[in-house]
This record gives sequence, structure tokens and C-alpha cells, in this order.
Amino acid sequence: MVVRLLSSILTLLCILGLATTSFAQNEDLAKVEFKEGFKELQKKHYKAALEHYETSYRESPRPRTLFNIALCHEGMGNWDQAIAKFQEFIQQAEARDATFLAEAREKLNALHSRTGALVHVTSRPTGAAVIVDNQVRGHTPLRVHLASGQHILKVRKRGARTSSRRIVVHPGENISESFQLDSVGHVRLHAKPRDALIRRKGVDDVGTGVYEADLSPGRYDFEVSLAGYRTRALSINVKANDRLDKNVRLEALSDTAELRIQADRRGARVSIDGLIVGSTRDHDGSGPSLERRLMAGYHVIFVEYENEESWRKRVHLSPGETLQVNLRYQLGSGRQVASWGLTTIGTVGLIAGVTMGVLAISDMRSDSDEQSSRGNDRAMSSGILLGAGAAGLVSGHYLGKGSLEASLERSHD
Repeated sequence: MVVRLLSSILTLLCILGLATTSFAQNEDLAKVEFKEGFKELQKKHYKAALEHYETSYRESPRPRTLFNIALCHEGMGNWDQAIAKFQEFIQQAEARDATFLAEAREKLNALHSRTGALVHVTSRPTGAAVIVDNQVRGHTPLRVHLASGQHILKVRKRGARTSSRRIVVHPGENISESFQLDSVGHVRLHAKPRDALIRRKGVDDVGTGVYEADLSPGRYDFEVSLAGYRTRALSINVKANDRLDKNVRLEALSDTAELRIQADRRGARVSIDGLIVGSTRDHDGSGPSLERRLMAGYHVIFVEYENEESWRKRVHLSPGETLQVNLRYQLGSGRQVASWGLTTIGTVGLIAGVTMGVLAISDMRSDSDEQSSRGNDRAMSSGILLGAGAAGLVSGHYLGKGSLEASLERSHD
């Protein structure tokens, strides 16, 4: 037991000795590199000095070395790197670095004046996020350094209307930007049916199916309407920081019915009684669809995808009825294989026919009766091959088309 304890103590002492030796070696190398860097800096050899100082800082990260690294970047014209290193030095400076600390602040102000300006951003209320060129830089009140040129300054706070403006920064300028953020409430209205128009009275503000906006506190009047439904008016009282989410269902007129086209793909063009009424599109994650209110009676529905199959049916709608047409685009694997095969055969046939035709023309120009006879035979073969190739391509094209299949579901309110 005693032997093991003594052995452990000796091992620990050896490790500490090695660590001390290594630390001392690092310190010695850091001092040597620092002195070499200082010599090069005196000669204004900034690049060489920077390499020595960076090596010194890696071996022993002292704040004073950061100050000299910043001087090198300043001498080389690397303004952004110089600003970053001066700021890093100011954050890490020790008590004995007081003289260099004052100089670093002076140089930092000079660099800011040369490369851009400090912008003081305030807002009422305070604590709003400050976004410069789509990047969050902090919260008000905030002093932020911006490079020369144009910037988009945006101030955002929950429960208040976001405010933004374009500013132009000139070097050395003293800029103050103040924002008055109006309190707002968030309003979201959902209309049923989903194609109903939601209009805020008094302004040109319209939504289809959904209306969403940040509104200042107050009372707002809305009107929801759709052909075949009774128009509905509603008033909403908005308070600051409110989040209102309201469903508005329209009452169908007694002599009308509702048609819903539900498809598995967007872009299905829908015609009713010969008139194009729209195409299927996504609605609140429920899949591509289209809704229309129609007068009760017979109607012809025609649905087609561009350059593909179509579906047509004459249907009868009763008053108050809802007819849902579920469309599915189908393309069987067997038809795909057959289409590919016929297209390939058709292409080969056309190529062979053209080749045979060229040979036929060459033979028919010959003075030899034998070659002329062969040319006639080749011309006949060319015509057969071209016809077969064209037939293969046309058949492959039509087989490659899918088919629209539909199922009908009827319900009443």
C-alpha cells in the first residue's frame, strides 16, 4: 500500500514538473516572438510583425499582444480586423494596460469615423429588436457601428407595429434614429367557404378565405361575401396585444348548392357549363381544391390538366346540397412500360426509314437498271418503316398519358 502511494506521488510530481517546464518553454517562445514582432513593427513591416505577434499570442494569450496585433492590421489597412482586435483588447485589458487602453479607445473612434459611423437607435417602448440588413444587432436603446453606405434599419417588438426605414451612413457622422412603435393587435379571420372574400370596410384591404393583419387598437368593420351565400357583416374591437382568431361561416341561399373539387395535384383547370371558373390550389394544408356556389339544377363539370387527360360529367345539384368531386390522376406501371417500348420502337423505325430513304434516292439516281429497281424496293421499305415509326410514337404518346378518375360524395346541411 505504502509503495503504491509513493509511486503515485512520484508520478504526479513528474507530471507537474513536465507541465511547468512546458509552460516555461511556451512563455519563453512567446517573449521571443513578441520581441521579434516589435522589431518588425518599428520598421513598419506590418505583415512580418503580425506573424510574430500571432505566434506569441498562441503560446501565451496576453492582452498587450492583442493591442499590437490590432496595430499591425491598422498599418496594413485591414480596418475591420483592426476594429475587432482593438475591441477584443479593451474587453481583456488588465490594470497594467491602462495607458494602452486609452490609446486603443482613441484609435477605435478614429477607425469608426474612417469606416462608418455609430448609430444610436432608440424606440418607444424600449426593448425592441434592432434589425440591420436582416440581421438582429441588439435591442433598444442601442449604439451600433455601421459601415458607410445604405442600410435598412428595422425595429420590431411584439404587440407593436414593426417600423423600418432606409438610412445612409457617411464616415464620421453622428446618427440618431428614433422610432415610435404603435401598439397593435393581431387579427386572423377564416371564411367558410374558403373562396369567400373578406373585405375591411373603408380601405382597399381584401383577403380570399383568410384575412390576417396587425391592426392598431380600435373598432373595425368587415364584410364577408360569396356568390350564392348571404353576405355577412361583422365588427371587431381590437385591443393592444390582442391575438384574435375568428371563423366566419356564410349562410347558403336556399336555392343554391355547393360544389367542391378536391384533387391530388394543383393546377387542374375547372370549367362549369362551358365557363372556366378557376383551378385547384392549396388551402390551409387540406390539399388542392376549388369551391363554388351554384344554382340548383343540372351542370356540366369539365376538369383537365394541361396536355393530359380530362374528366367531364353532367351532374344534378339539389338546393342546400354539397357535392364533392374527388379527383385522382392515375398512370399504371404497365402503361408506362408499354409507352416506353412503343416510343423506342417508333424512334428506331423513323431512323431506319430515313436511312432507307437516303439509300433509295442514291440507288434511283443510278443509270443501272438493277440499282434503280433496288432503289424502288428500298423506297417502299422506307415508307413502311416511316409509317410504322410514326404510329409507334403516336401510340406511345397516348399510352403515356394518365387518366383522371373521380368519385362523388353528396351531403346536405
